[in-house]
Amino acid sequence: MSQNLPIQRESPGWWFGQALLLLAVWLSLIKLPGAPLVSLDASWQMVMGYAAENNLQHGTDIVFTYGPLGYLLASTYMGSHFSVFMAWQLVGNLLIAVALYRFGREFTGWRQALYFGYILLFGSIYADAMQMNFIATFGLMLMRPACRRPFWLISIGAAFALFSLMKFTNLLVCVFSLAVLVATFLSTRCRREAGWLAGAFSLTFLGVWLLLHQSLTALPAFFYYGLQVSLGYVEAMAVYEQPIMLAVGLLSLGGVIGYTLLYLFGQTNRREALAAALLLGSVIFINWKHGFVRADGHVIAHFVMCLLVVCSYPALLADNRRFGRTKQALLVLVAAGSLTGIGLVSVQAVTQAPGGWNQRIHQTVSALLNPAAYHRSLDAAMTHLAAKIDQPNLRLIVGNDPVDHFGGDQVYTLLNRFNYTPRPAIQSYTAYTPALSRLDEQFYLSERGPEFVIQRFRTIDDRLPTLDDSLTLRLLLQTYDYVMEEGGLLLWERPEKLVVPTAAEEKVVTQRTVGFGEKVEVAAPADRPVWAVITVRPNLLGAVRKFFYKAPLLYLDTTDGNGVKETHQLIRAMAATGFILNPYFTQADDLIAYQNGRFHRRLTEFSVRTMPGGEKFYDSDIQVELRSLPPFKQSLVDANRKLNNRFRMMNRRPTAIKSEVPMSSLLLDGKEVLMLHATSRMDFALTEPVQTVTGRFGLLPGSYQNGNDTDGVEFVIEQVSATGATVELFRRFLDPLHRAEDRPTQEFTVHPTREPGGKLVFRTLPGPKGSQSFDWSYWTDLEFR
Repeated sequence: MSQNLPIQRESPGWWFGQALLLLAVWLSLIKLPGAPLVSLDASWQMVMGYAAENNLQHGTDIVFTYGPLGYLLASTYMGSHFSVFMAWQLVGNLLIAVALYRFGREFTGWRQALYFGYILLFGSIYADAMQMNFIATFGLMLMRPACRRPFWLISIGAAFALFSLMKFTNLLVCVFSLAVLVATFLSTRCRREAGWLAGAFSLTFLGVWLLLHQSLTALPAFFYYGLQVSLGYVEAMAVYEQPIMLAVGLLSLGGVIGYTLLYLFGQTNRREALAAALLLGSVIFINWKHGFVRADGHVIAHFVMCLLVVCSYPALLADNRRFGRTKQALLVLVAAGSLTGIGLVSVQAVTQAPGGWNQRIHQTVSALLNPAAYHRSLDAAMTHLAAKIDQPNLRLIVGNDPVDHFGGDQVYTLLNRFNYTPRPAIQSYTAYTPALSRLDEQFYLSERGPEFVIQRFRTIDDRLPTLDDSLTLRLLLQTYDYVMEEGGLLLWERPEKLVVPTAAEEKVVTQRTVGFGEKVEVAAPADRPVWAVITVRPNLLGAVRKFFYKAPLLYLDTTDGNGVKETHQLIRAMAATGFILNPYFTQADDLIAYQNGRFHRRLTEFSVRTMPGGEKFYDSDIQVELRSLPPFKQSLVDANRKLNNRFRMMNRRPTAIKSEVPMSSLLLDGKEVLMLHATSRMDFALTEPVQTVTGRFGLLPGSYQNGNDTDGVEFVIEQVSATGATVELFRRFLDPLHRAEDRPTQEFTVHPTREPGGKLVFRTLPGPKGSQSFDWSYWTDLEFR
């Protein structure tokens, strides 16, 4: 034990070696911010930084697994909080390293080498597991009388508060650990120690919460919706592992459980032994769930946590080593299973662990020796990515109006510097439960609802995309106006008045109870959408399985009107919330085609099934309700509606636009143009005499490049008198595919007659083949004088 070591008599070389060891632990814990990427994880990490920068309220404005300090764990750089992030990495991890070093001094010889080797090579490779390592180690340190001094109690209580503000699962484990520690202290009449620990946690948590500009009134919502996210994650994000991965996971878990039972049976002070086992067990359980719910790379969290038990024996639990040989045999099995599990994820993480550690330390030291240069490299990478994903046409329309991003790649909205106003469940796939989906819907219905919505209609894990944030998606299609698409991103605009259909406008068309695999016919009026609510309930056995492991996956097998069969993963809580079944939207092109009146794919039947053998974990009765909804809105082609920022390329606003394809304001060679895909018509009222109208027109280069083959577009300008008489003022056919002279932007000048009233009509017509394919025609610089 450290108190028996003659530290004061050690040589200067020994002290130098210990300083290097502490330095190595500290450097191993530092996680540098990485350059931004176009990915789901990088996007939510950047949103965490954005939330901190803009003082968004956690629990009301934003709901996620990470809390107000989550940006200190979210390692993707987004241009702000670099200094604060680095300060935490340097100062916060230095204090943690000192505490880990202090605990490591309780080992001697090869056990100390094993402990520090674990911290350097494995304990620091996975950020989530690192946090749980800290919580477990610090909580168990307080079980020792030597660590029950005010300094340690206050320090660890404050550390628990900071960890809790970083991630909600940390909060759950820290609160449980505090409850166990405080109960243990009180049971042994250590009331002062209990007060120091609980007080330090509470005061630090509330103080930092307020320091981060969070409202105390948001705390109940923070706890409630945090639980919704944590509990909903278990089913919504489940991914099954290969049998070999489950086998080694159970081997390592079983070995830890066996060791813990022997520990409890062999300790003389059963009360404190039980408390220590509960502290360790809670962290082991959370990491088992975290790892094997979404059993991809997340499983490393479980194996790293199990290795902590192996490499910290016997000091971790102050084990008296009764049944020592049996315990050591169990821990050898734990080590074998854990190393095998990590190797199954990444064999290099095991076989090249020292080399990987050396590379991480080299990168960290290089960045710390020249932080300004590292900061500049991140700025350069962000600038490069921003240029690569620039969306000038979206920016042209959105301007500085509030915009939400519906999907999982918020990096587009953030790096295009839009006025991002996120709904609470920031990424569509995270609206795991009905409560979360309703929260997002209420945000859109409120005065804070975004003026524009940028949507990437895409999902994860082969779900039916309409399951994600389904209430908000329904509201979007019912009330918002489709504007355009750029780079796969769809743009929607909020109307001046949000007219939301009522429940009275819906009609139940099917309501029945079915079993797994039983076909359900989808019968509803062809012109009305169908909303499905599917309720599948776990039985007692299923609830137990879900608590200790995860529920069997559910699937929706579908057949459309053409006999095409598809299978999608069905998320139980999302299906119970309800989702759009018809029209059958599975990709972004479906939404665009629907807006253009060209999408008619509908399901004719579906059934629900589960994994082989999964039926015994659910009730046999599945409740199905299908409701017909009022027709969804389609493309906006009426210029009399809200189009305030769409006509900057002309000095007079049109009175009406008719087009089969929604018009788009685009940039062409730095010039704003109004694309009106042939066939189209644009009317201007002649309420006062006009002498001359000038302008420019043409076809976008994409209409005849990259294999696209427009057959040309005819541009026509007519004057229609108040009596209906029509006079043609201009006609020009452009065929840029075959005539190079038709490719540049063309010019026109017309002179309308001066009779009052009537209108000027601008038309685009398809070429001689009558094909509208790639007829990307535009008008610009229209000037009425």
